Amino acid sequence: MKSSSSACPLQKEEGLNRTIRVWGLSANIVNIVVGAGIFVLSAILATYSIFILSNRITKAD
Repeated sequence: MKSSSSACPLQKEEGLNRTIRVWGLSANIVNIVVGAGIFVLSAILATYSIFILSNRITKAD
């Protein structure tokens, strides 16, 4: 009679394969770069717009 628990820890388990291949790693790097670029661009634009608005307010007086 076999027990439900595996006695040999080196047996191959069936299920999800938890590996990252070249294309998955490349897609992840592209995702990180594009995502960071979007946040950096919005931060630069926000800083620039605050600078422009503060100049307009001080020149209006």
